[in-house]
Amino acid sequence: MTDLQVRRVRFDFAGEDVPFNWQPARPAFAMQCNLISFFAPGFEKFIVDATREGIPLIRDPEVAAEANAYLRQEAQHSAAHASHARALTRRWPGLQETMDEVTASFDHLTATKPLAWRLGYTAVIEATFTPYFKVSLTTRTNSSHPATNGSPHCSSGTSSKRSSTAARHSRSMTLCTIAIPTG
Repeated sequence: MTDLQVRRVRFDFAGEDVPFNWQPARPAFAMQCNLISFFAPGFEKFIVDATREGIPLIRDPEVAAEANAYLRQEAQHSAAHASHARALTRRWPGLQETMDEVTASFDHLTATKPLAWRLGYTAVIEATFTPYFKVSLTTRTNSSHPATNGSPHCSSGTSSKRSSTAARHSRSMTLCTIAIPTG
């Protein structure tokens, strides 16, 4: 049984006017998040494809259950980032080409790299992303503006939830990698 709680991540991108710099107090943070939203759907698909391929090879039922929960969580992440990317491409259609190229690059990795490599790559990214992003959330050019101040598109308190969730995700991928027989 897994303790991973699959959370629905919600952002409000229904409006036509989603600014590219949606965090005027921290424009570098906004640009970094925009970049992540363009990489995440392709990467999340890459993760899901590799994990789905690996689950039948996992011998421990508890690890397999955690890997399945991890898949559901990654699908939520992908949907949230894809929503953001769609909102930006509605306003700036030329960004679609970038999204397509990023997705194609992850599809190429899926087609050309062995499963162990893909799971290891995923584990490394998952293990390092949360500490990296936490630095972005906590490093401020003006300490009176929290990372989410002024943005109607994100809610506060995500970093601590994401930290514990990502730690479980990393554990899942590490266990998934270890649980797959090598021969």
